[in-house]
Amino acid sequence: MEDNVFGAMTFKRGWVKQEQLHLWGADRDLKIRVSAYPEDKPTDAQKKAYESFIRNLKEVSEESLVRLAMFVVKDSESGLPTNLEKAVNELLNHVKIQEILFFKDGSYAIECDVDWTEDGVSVLVNNGKMETGYSDELLGCRI
Repeated sequence: MEDNVFGAMTFKRGWVKQEQLHLWGADRDLKIRVSAYPEDKPTDAQKKAYESFIRNLKEVSEESLVRLAMFVVKDSESGLPTNLEKAVNELLNHVKIQEILFFKDGSYAIECDVDWTEDGVSVLVNNGKMETGYSDELLGCRI
């Protein structure tokens, strides 16, 4: 499928494409996924969210990394330092971005795998506000 905002996408559990983005201090080859059924096209809300994400990538990158570190330092299972600055510096050794998922309502999530639990963690961006948590709990009703 060719979308006027997302570009060329293929269907695999939603519309998907790979994109090179500078996120969390490095250039990364990331999966961009649009939550949809095969017969659906991306919604206007998903398109606006993607455009906002790209336009504000630097700010989203910085704030989401700090929020993720703030969440992780409270989790004793992570094994990361409880000092926020040290946790931010070590976080990327323990967390890998799985995908950026755009929901039909215009919210989106940076979904990550972590090395201390099988449960992933996500940063949900909804109307400019960020929430961080374990993916199943945070995103369960959206997927």
